[in-house]
Amino acid sequence: MRNKVKEIGNKTRERYRATVGRMGIKSNDHKGFPERTILLKDLYLLTDDNEELVTDHLWKTVGQQLKNLDLKEGDVITFNARVGSYKKGYKTKVTDYTLKYMTKIEVIREDRPLQEGEKTSSTEPTWKELWEAQRAARERRFKEEIEECCNY
Repeated sequence: MRNKVKEIGNKTRERYRATVGRMGIKSNDHKGFPERTILLKDLYLLTDDNEELVTDHLWKTVGQQLKNLDLKEGDVITFNARVGSYKKGYKTKVTDYTLKYMTKIEVIREDRPLQEGEKTSSTEPTWKELWEAQRAARERRFKEEIEECCNY
């Protein structure tokens, strides 16, 4: 759980800085299709006089706003956001904290060519990646259901 993020609270917008990590895919059975995600590493809370590390990583769904920025691994972004909570897990729901409503996003580009296999946020997942994400989600749910049945 992200205790420092929780302590900030959701009353005000704060300024944050993070480094863009790798791209990923999450299966989303509720919407019916997998979604592109982005890893934000080393998330710092920026105040007038200092910076405070609040979490080592945070996954975000890549919406249209982030997709349009064409982010690459290693880019540094600063943005304003509010803290929000969500239920994490398929069967065992645990409350975790994230940053929502990102605004005033600024990108500090790392001017370099893309490495082999590196993806930008605008890269659409391949059919193979989509299929693998769906297959992994089905397997995970099946294992959880088997474990639940065995516990009776």
